[in-house]
Amino acid sequence: MMINFNTVPEKSALLLVGPPLSAKDSVIYSVVSKALSRGDCVIYITTDHFPKDIESFLKKYKIDSSKYEKTGSLKFIDCYSAQAQENLSDTSTIKTVPGPLALNEISVALSEFENVFYKKNRRQLVIFQSLSTLLIYSLPEAIQRFVQVIVARTKKANGSILFTLEEGMHDSKVFVGFEHLMDGIITVSGKKSVLKTL
Repeated sequence: MMINFNTVPEKSALLLVGPPLSAKDSVIYSVVSKALSRGDCVIYITTDHFPKDIESFLKKYKIDSSKYEKTGSLKFIDCYSAQAQENLSDTSTIKTVPGPLALNEISVALSEFENVFYKKNRRQLVIFQSLSTLLIYSLPEAIQRFVQVIVARTKKANGSILFTLEEGMHDSKVFVGFEHLMDGIITVSGKKSVLKTL
């Protein structure tokens, strides 16, 4: 079915798949905007961009990230800056990990943010952009085990999670392995998005 996709169902894990330069970003920022505007918290895990770049992208979609960062509703887990040899310290908004291979550190940072929101009884959405970056550095089986763990933890914390995956970069067996862990797949082609529930 064709949809104007802008929300992730409660306690669900979705995979957003599309080719490079497709409308994946539009889907992501639409989902983030909807979540923040209804008072949910967003944890954004970035493997391909600096947090400040994500803030600029959000601004293009008329999302004032500084407003939500001040209220504690928007957090970042930065897996990218360390690769660019940026010396950054953690802040109340950003937790920096050594890189996309630091799966344990990513998991710990995510748990810390999720626990804070859970204790405040806040709904939360995790955006994980992108699994493809992790797959460049590690075996698919290791990434699938990691995904299974963080999906379970996120759902336990009353959260939802949206992963992105670049179409055409990975073997079909890799895609099937991730599909098994998801509640639905969103495929993006041009400006259209299609949700397939599993």
